[in-house]
Amino acid sequence: MAEEMIRMGIVYSYMAHDGDVPAATGILHVSGDVGGLYHAATLPEFRRRGAQGAIMGRRIQDGIDLGCHWFSTETFEDKPESPTNPSYRNMLRKGFELAYLRPIYELQPKENLKYEFRTEAR
Repeated sequence: MAEEMIRMGIVYSYMAHDGDVPAATGILHVSGDVGGLYHAATLPEFRRRGAQGAIMGRRIQDGIDLGCHWFSTETFEDKPESPTNPSYRNMLRKGFELAYLRPIYELQPKENLKYEFRTEAR
């Protein structure tokens, strides 16, 4: 599916390198005049070197060049009592503003809990 979205020209993939070594990644998803910045990641040894800021800036500029007038992105909330989210700070530096907060749910399976995975349609 990802390959098809890339072929269709609605998803663009980015990677920053340190020499020949991949250091950070991110994607731009274009839907009409909206650009979504998603799936950003940086290897721990390359953090705090500006790779994500550079990739974010490039994705925004490419989105503008592709006709985007709006951009969205998401990350975990950066709380004043524990400001430890560099992604949030990168977003603020690039001009993003918090629009809303939404709940995020997680499942922490118990040791003895078993799941039944279905491989065929019902």
